[in-house]
Amino acid sequence: MKKRTNNLVILAAVLVVLAGAFAVISLVNAANARRAAADGEVLAVIGGITEPVEFSYKAGESELSFYLDGDTWRWSGGPELPLLQNYLTRIAAQVKGLAAVRTITEPDALSEYGLEEPANELVVKDADGTSLDLLIGDSSGSDRYAMIAGGSEVYTIASALPGFLDTGLFDMVEKDTMQGVTEDEARMITLSSPEKAFTFDKMIKSNGSYTWYANINGERGDQIAVYEPEGLEKPARDVLDQVLNALKNQTFTACVDYRPDEARLNACGLGTPRCTVTVKYTLTQAGSKAVMNMDSTKTNGEYTLYIGAQLEDAESEETSYYAMLEGSDLVYTMAASDVEPLLNALEIIGV
Repeated sequence: MKKRTNNLVILAAVLVVLAGAFAVISLVNAANARRAAADGEVLAVIGGITEPVEFSYKAGESELSFYLDGDTWRWSGGPELPLLQNYLTRIAAQVKGLAAVRTITEPDALSEYGLEEPANELVVKDADGTSLDLLIGDSSGSDRYAMIAGGSEVYTIASALPGFLDTGLFDMVEKDTMQGVTEDEARMITLSSPEKAFTFDKMIKSNGSYTWYANINGERGDQIAVYEPEGLEKPARDVLDQVLNALKNQTFTACVDYRPDEARLNACGLGTPRCTVTVKYTLTQAGSKAVMNMDSTKTNGEYTLYIGAQLEDAESEETSYYAMLEGSDLVYTMAASDVEPLLNALEIIGV
């Protein structure tokens, strides 16, 4: 009997604790509800944008403007600039029917929300002529403060839209690509300095086998296997392997300029490139005779890459080089690991 009594006492104590906790939670919820009512927190659609067709935004000192051309978003400063559409369609989707997480109808000083000098400003127009000028300020937990320019209410909005507005123009560029080639696919590789040109020139025999030759300033020389000019630090075959390995997976790391003027090209070391690489290749695509009754098809291709000045990233301490493809309007950077094997080959063969 005494044990049962003790259990009842413990149970009663637990119920008292639970009741107290429930009372505290109720008081907190009630206080939050009063605070929400005092701040005027209600769900609201901001601006009423339905189908965005034009928008611009400021981030720091830069201002970018885009417009919808059919189904394609274009940069107003250069409609031909190739852009990755996903960045722009996401901004348009976020603005369409933009909803407030909460609304503060009687805000404090705008400086309290980072809206006196907003971090971002987004101006949008939709197909019906409706416009929205949205100012975006400081963080509010996982959200951001925002308000309509000239308005009296402050909102909090999800952080997704402001996050997209931190994207710079060149981060949106659809970068050029270079065809990766194997030794079987390569037909000719020319490495040029401002003074000389050296070409690895492939001679393909009737049976499909091939031999590489050294071609200097347009004149065919010895086979690579026996090419040993004075001062060559390593066999020419090793140099060719080094170059081919570098050409397998070359990529541009970042776009840094569009249609640069002569002064900018010279500043990037691309007015007179330190190295010019021309690659000619043939790609073979096997057909399916059983299904299509087709033999394999061969496609010839070619590209010329200009390599310019070296630059160092002060933060990452990584080395890269300015680069540009012939016929392109875009200047890029390339990782040292993609460029230096080509520069080393130039030095080794004495071009």
